[in-house]
Amino acid sequence: MDDATAVIRELAQQDRKQGRDEPDGTTQSIVLETLKMLAALGRTHPGALTAKRLGRLPLWTSQGWRSKRPVYAVEDPVVAEVLGRERAVWYPGAELEQFRPLIGALRVSELAAEHVTVYSPGPAPADPDATALVRSAVTHLREDLQRNAASVAQSLDCSWGQLADLTVCIAPHLACCLDLPDTGETVHVPVDAGIDWSSGTLYVRDTAALTRTSGVGRSIADRFPGSRREVALAWGAACDQAEEGRTAVQLSLAHDQVRRDREAAEAERERRLLEFGNEVDQRRTAAKAQAGTAAGTSRTAVILPLVTGGPPPATGPSAPPAAPAAPPRKLVHPGRLRLVDPSGIITPPRPSAADAPTARPSGYTSGTSGLPQPRAGSAIPQQHTPPRAYTSLEQEKVALDVVRKALGADDDWLRDLRAQRGLGADAVDALSRFYELKAYKDTEPDTVLLTPAEFQRAVESDDFFLVVVSGLESGAGPVSVRIIPQPLQQLTCRPSSSVTVTGIRGAHSRVYQLEEDR
Repeated sequence: MDDATAVIRELAQQDRKQGRDEPDGTTQSIVLETLKMLAALGRTHPGALTAKRLGRLPLWTSQGWRSKRPVYAVEDPVVAEVLGRERAVWYPGAELEQFRPLIGALRVSELAAEHVTVYSPGPAPADPDATALVRSAVTHLREDLQRNAASVAQSLDCSWGQLADLTVCIAPHLACCLDLPDTGETVHVPVDAGIDWSSGTLYVRDTAALTRTSGVGRSIADRFPGSRREVALAWGAACDQAEEGRTAVQLSLAHDQVRRDREAAEAERERRLLEFGNEVDQRRTAAKAQAGTAAGTSRTAVILPLVTGGPPPATGPSAPPAAPAAPPRKLVHPGRLRLVDPSGIITPPRPSAADAPTARPSGYTSGTSGLPQPRAGSAIPQQHTPPRAYTSLEQEKVALDVVRKALGADDDWLRDLRAQRGLGADAVDALSRFYELKAYKDTEPDTVLLTPAEFQRAVESDDFFLVVVSGLESGAGPVSVRIIPQPLQQLTCRPSSSVTVTGIRGAHSRVYQLEEDR
């Protein structure tokens, strides 16, 4: 890095001494390759790129070589050209996307989407013919990318329907408003094309901008992070196909179908979780109203007699004090728990587990077996915790009572059916929905076991909730109730004699947290 920055500083100094208005081809080539090398270093060793080392590196800008900041990075070349007349805009020598790892360390201010607002100062009537052309071009663009660049098609950060539904409006005085992030200034820049995504409107100065790469092509390509240049170039070919009147083939690839199914499943779970929360709120409100209208009950004060005295003081030599025994571990009392947020929170779904990197557990060494090597000396297990003062059945009963408290339910609404063998669930509510409870004394695990009957119930019933209750031992921490709908569609299953499901903490679920009243 020191060599790379020294090269750029030397080239900048030479150009300043020679009074060059623009670096020659040789200098531009060296700067370009050096910046690429720094960007590659930033991807492999991100900690090496710091503002302390690169924050005052000379950069070639629209205002010449510039060591001082602010310097702006602009993706759109039209906006960059106009803004560059008044501000220092960075010219790295290639598409800005290649140098994104450097932006923070170079202290360059990027004009992102939230800093740019397109607008028309005058009337901008809709153009039906231009709208039809763009919608046809979108279908051709989709087919082209699906056939020849599937990874680019998958990088779209919105739906294809959102692109195809754009309405084209002709705005002869089209401009965009730039909110400069460092100075807080606002600059207005004329542009040929721009999209207001909130209203689904594509503005152009004239119809000629529809097919230009620097016009609509750039605006469409903004929705393909990492592939903007390729999509902008492909847009021109898509417009040619649309102008020739060709009909695009509606391909339905496996990846697209999987994504649609996943999005539909996530939307359905979100709907169920919202409805579930509304039911709980209504039940809790009804219970409060009923309590408020009930007749007041008399309260009798119980006065305990004051006990004076005590056992006679011990005489004789005092015995050495015994080590205090650890207090027995006990369960929380559901009646003394208080809901932190009565509405609970909905945890969003996380990306597919297939996309997540697999990490090797710490403490393991490479080898054919994958098992840890024995450490020197002995490893004798020791008893570090006091014995429990409760049974597993008592823990399950407390867990069920905690769930009832979180849901504002009583014994009749959520029936305890744990003694019914082979049911595949611990409880059933008044709407015939099944609840399988997994109770834990301390922190919430990410993996739980399902018996074959529980797994079969989850497969066969669409109204099956996996409920994970944690923190049940007094003093272990906050009590948490996580309710997971359709668990087999979200969690990773590993069959054995039982079925292990993994991914509890990242599941799309509703979580209630409770605290003990002291």
